[in-house]
Amino acid sequence: MLKGKTALVAGATGDIGKAVAKALAAEGVQVVVAARDAARLDAVARELGAAAQGTVVMDFASEASIKEGIDAAYRLAGEIDIMVCTVVSNTFGTVWDLPRKDWEDLFRIKYMGTVDLSRGVARRMVARGAGVIINFIGIATDVLYPTNPAGGDANLAAARFTRFLAAKVATAGVRVLGVSPGFTDGRRLSAFVDAERANLAATVPLGRIGLPEEMADLVLFLASPRAAYMTGNIVAMDGGVSLHTPPGRPVPVDLPKT
Repeated sequence: MLKGKTALVAGATGDIGKAVAKALAAEGVQVVVAARDAARLDAVARELGAAAQGTVVMDFASEASIKEGIDAAYRLAGEIDIMVCTVVSNTFGTVWDLPRKDWEDLFRIKYMGTVDLSRGVARRMVARGAGVIINFIGIATDVLYPTNPAGGDANLAAARFTRFLAAKVATAGVRVLGVSPGFTDGRRLSAFVDAERANLAATVPLGRIGLPEEMADLVLFLASPRAAYMTGNIVAMDGGVSLHTPPGRPVPVDLPKT
């Protein structure tokens, strides 16, 4: 159902972004991939083969870079039917010791990057009268993790913006959706030793860590006509983590040191 469409996948060098790009390509979609690292982008494009429409180096902390990247993507693809933003930013620390700069940097990349990319593409989709935008958010939106206060705040802001944009462009034939992934296998979890990964998996009601390919399968559905009556939804795919604070990991009392 997606064959012949074009897509822009931002954050395509990450595990989820790469899986999304490959899944779209397998469905016959022509894909432009975007991220900060040119060499890794080229490697992703080679894996996509004939489905790769090109690469765009894009710094999600820079409004100018995002605007230039959108222009470049449209030059490569002609039109963009599907835009998927999988940009993440890892900034961890307690509510007391996380420096203001780290907090601001996370918002600049995760939140403003999502805003600038989404509304830039949405303007062109509205003019055309069709398109689907899918923003990846994160489970810290719903679950209070003691070492990720800024991430949760940025996720909440990105989720609200996604819903707000959906309301603004629905009558123009453009759908805007969010995906909130849970713990997903890949580079972000590679630092965990097996025992720690097992403990992490035990906090998930379904008892395991998710796969990037599972997130990509959800994107295929949301981007397809089968989801034509969906817009403004933030869809959790987290093994049930967002049902409650993970068992055995309540938010601890964490008072500032005097």
